[in-house]
Amino acid sequence: MLLQEGNVQAHNVLGLCYYRLGEFGGARESWELSLMISPENNAASRYLDDLHGEDLASCIQNYNEALAQAQKGRLRQAEKILKQKKQACFSFASFGNLLGLCFYGRSRRKQALQTWLRVLAIDRENPLTLKYLQQGFAGDGKLGMMGGNPRGLLALLGGHKRP
Repeated sequence: MLLQEGNVQAHNVLGLCYYRLGEFGGARESWELSLMISPENNAASRYLDDLHGEDLASCIQNYNEALAQAQKGRLRQAEKILKQKKQACFSFASFGNLLGLCFYGRSRRKQALQTWLRVLAIDRENPLTLKYLQQGFAGDGKLGMMGGNPRGLLALLGGHKRP
């Protein structure tokens, strides 16, 4: 993304956007650029401290563990792992998308829909969330193309990556 070279606020806001989406590498890069431009009195230093904090590390560890379980088809275990950190980690779109897939794969369609709608409240144009809603539900909220097919669900997990 092109930003004005010296615009510290723009880099900080971009970093916050990446952070909320669960794109922690992009967040780190934006905030480091911001600090290179203006190292004094820059909120980016606080954001980077949070990025390296114990709470986020725990969220990432749980997400990666849940993703590994889901990729093995162990959706109940993945859901259980995600629910342990639901309050602390749900502000990340990637976390909510994975939890929604776990619900969907376990035929808990209403919870999947509610979870994905909460993700859209974070990022209304999230491509993975929109894809899951399109493939998982028809316009009337009934089952769509995924139709509860575990193989189709596992194929969708390919869009998830480790932060």
